[in-house]
Amino acid sequence: MEEYIGTVIKAGGIVIGCVMVLFVIWYIVKDILDISEKDSSDGK
Repeated sequence: MEEYIGTVIKAGGIVIGCVMVLFVIWYIVKDILDISEKDSSDGK
């Protein structure tokens, strides 16, 4: 039973880690898109 709980905790940690990474990537991409829209008049 303890091994099962440990596996669930590891799987949960991996899922949470993936979600956090995806959220950070989405946040950075959204930030870059917002900046590029504001700076489009500068020709960047």
